[in-house]
Amino acid sequence: MGPTSDQIALIRQYEPALYFFGAPGASGSERFFPSDAKRYLEHAALYLAKAPFATRADWGTPVATAGQLGAINDEATIFLGQQNPSASPQYPFLQTNAGQEHFLDVSGWRSNDTRADLDHLASLYATDQDLNDSQFWYHAEFFDAARLRRLFTNAVDPGGSAIDFNTLLDRLPDKPAVLTDPALICYYLFYPAHEESLSGCEVAPGQPVDTARDFASFAGEWNCIAVLLDRSSAASPYVPKWAGLTNRNVGKTSVNGQEVRTTMRLLPWGGMDLYEVTHPRLFVGLGSHGLYLPGETPPPPLSFDDPSAAFCGGATSLTSAPPLPGDTDYAISVEVLLAKVLAGAATGGGFLGPVGGMLGAAAGLVWGIAEFDSLALHEPVAEVPGFAPTTDTVGSNGIVIYPKGLPPVGVGPGNGREWKSGDSVPIAGRKYFFTVDRTTQVLWGDDPEGQGYTGRWGAHVAQDPQTRRSGWRFQSSGSFSLKHWCATSRPR
Repeated sequence: MGPTSDQIALIRQYEPALYFFGAPGASGSERFFPSDAKRYLEHAALYLAKAPFATRADWGTPVATAGQLGAINDEATIFLGQQNPSASPQYPFLQTNAGQEHFLDVSGWRSNDTRADLDHLASLYATDQDLNDSQFWYHAEFFDAARLRRLFTNAVDPGGSAIDFNTLLDRLPDKPAVLTDPALICYYLFYPAHEESLSGCEVAPGQPVDTARDFASFAGEWNCIAVLLDRSSAASPYVPKWAGLTNRNVGKTSVNGQEVRTTMRLLPWGGMDLYEVTHPRLFVGLGSHGLYLPGETPPPPLSFDDPSAAFCGGATSLTSAPPLPGDTDYAISVEVLLAKVLAGAATGGGFLGPVGGMLGAAAGLVWGIAEFDSLALHEPVAEVPGFAPTTDTVGSNGIVIYPKGLPPVGVGPGNGREWKSGDSVPIAGRKYFFTVDRTTQVLWGDDPEGQGYTGRWGAHVAQDPQTRRSGWRFQSSGSFSLKHWCATSRPR
């Protein structure tokens, strides 16, 4: 079910203000902003790629061309949630058989098919009125305590032991309850594209090696801001306790057979920079869309040691994952973190049971509160000679997106944009929603409470065995699960 009116009021109460880099429209400024994922899908072709996914021939012709696809039944020629009870899979566009995967394409490809055409995508969002109007939009999901409890059903740690989420909520004789009646709000930010390069890879000053310039650039990206609330009783108001912010991984993306594309940092709410009492101000990394506090120096991004980076992104055929950097304590801590903090991570076949994606993010963020005091995580450090991960660039002079009617102090009239997110918004005979209702919507990946699209949100590309230049999934099917959000979650 979707959120109640009271829950929607809480979502609005904690809406963030996001600061992007660069003067609007100027060269070198941010080109992609949080946008309505449904309208992106409506402009996308849907492909069914087949293993080994290595060349353009592996994905052939689209099963739905651009403009045919719809996320609500009867709104378009082809419904993304179409059912076929007599076939396997029963939802042919939501799920796939082994050796297959769906992906969406709005951007198209450059001539060699090894890159998504992000220049074309940026042009579409600048000139296509529908896509342009879809910018400055977030999607939000509300998880109450009952839902959080359900997310841990069947969750197990790597040793096969069940994880009892109730121990966080139940008072013990020698230990008070960690949480009483928690709830979690996830603000899902969909970006049409992610742009990321490697530094230190130039053929001449100011002329980066082509494979380094878009080392991990792709179409279709999901990020998240999560706010954990708690209250002393059902009659009491919620109080914010913690926040989770996503950041990128620039290193090896294929680890233990799954993609590690992003992570989430956990911060106490008291450390957030707030205005108008409840609204956090956050800076957004140029192109990568990592999230930072005002005045914070972006730390080095997560990097599982990736030898291909030493070749400026030109060597991408490595298949075995190197050991995690750091010492044994680090590796053990990460395993414990995956088992407890990230208990909802993987889906079918994953070691943490059937609950996946952002559902796991919600549960894992709550569980993390109880674990951080006892875990001493070390920062992973990449020691590959010849390359330096590009540190995120942030600034306060670009576009600022803020809650309606509440511009932060100092935002000029040419830079400010209000969030457009709304429910049942009618546009050209279709309706658009910002709140997530998994029982009626099919955009949000697999879930115990509803079927969802498990494919990639951006174009697949050729010669990309680590899938760092292919679009992301919506944190489902184990590929973009909480495990990959939070593998280095830590308080800052």
